[in-house]
Amino acid sequence: MKTAFATIQSKHKLSNALTISPRISNRYNEDDYRYFRHDLSKARSQHYNNAFMAELNATYEQNYGSFGLGVESRFENINSSNIGKHSRENYGAYVEFKTEMIKNLFINVGTYLNYNSDYNWQVFPGIDLGYDINNHWKLIFNAGSSQRIPSFTDLYLNQRPANIGNSSLQAERAKQVEGAIKYTSGNVIAQAGYFYRTINDFIDWTRNLNTEPWQPQNMDNNEVQGFNVNFRININPQNSITKYYAVIGYSYLNPRIKNNTTENNLSKYTIESLRNQANLNFTISHRDWSFTTANRFNERLSYKSYFISDVRLARQIDKLNLYVDAQNLFNVKYIEAGAVPMPGTWYSLGAKYTIAY
Repeated sequence: MKTAFATIQSKHKLSNALTISPRISNRYNEDDYRYFRHDLSKARSQHYNNAFMAELNATYEQNYGSFGLGVESRFENINSSNIGKHSRENYGAYVEFKTEMIKNLFINVGTYLNYNSDYNWQVFPGIDLGYDINNHWKLIFNAGSSQRIPSFTDLYLNQRPANIGNSSLQAERAKQVEGAIKYTSGNVIAQAGYFYRTINDFIDWTRNLNTEPWQPQNMDNNEVQGFNVNFRININPQNSITKYYAVIGYSYLNPRIKNNTTENNLSKYTIESLRNQANLNFTISHRDWSFTTANRFNERLSYKSYFISDVRLARQIDKLNLYVDAQNLFNVKYIEAGAVPMPGTWYSLGAKYTIAY
């Protein structure tokens, strides 16, 4: 796999009230998938993808609140050995309004208008509310809607006899609500919440028990509900040279398909959703150096539980950040989706430079 991407973004304050921020980006990707390592004459997939994106965001500040406005476009194309040549366009526009005029209450309401060259027009409203009970406790509520457009693979894949696409797929349409309570005091930040999401026309790859190939279908209705708890603890005074902090979290998911019309079929993805996930991240920083370890325990609906650890060592030198990563430190063997094993231990070096003017 080879990937190249670039982004250019700027910010301009045109007046005390109006600020605009244009951005353009491009992502190019080559993917050469080889099912049989020593026989490339069959079950080989070569994909060449490109996505170009342009957007313009603006904020307009007033004493009673602020308005956010934006437009964006995305142009996608693919040239593939077993998907073919395809392209599509996506355009979007949004408007939102934020205000804290009501005492202790934060309101953010908005909507997103989307047009896709394959799936026409859609509108997605949403709202976020935050209420400060006192200096330490806060109530949070949000509700919204969204969609997921089928990928080119979902639509056009021709990888017989194993997998074929379905050009009749409809886009997934989701609605979600979430409520949470947050506590902040000194060196401790804690949050606990419950969420519920329903997805119409949920896309899953299925096949009959006795036949091949796998093919994506729109399921009737997919529901996910669950809760999460997170703690962030600073273990040192704020003015300490050496700082320690830990983030502890747990989430529980309960997914199910309502009115399943394909219950006699095998499912490639729905039964592999997460049920339980716990994580513990710990960071030590001393002047320009920092060391982080990230650890997570995962348990999936139909797969063994597993534990993954990552570490990062970084140094900040003026505007230059250098880091080295070791991911899946203990070389754990596990699968997230389908039957594809995830990478074992792998290492990476990186650098990030910030230019200010």
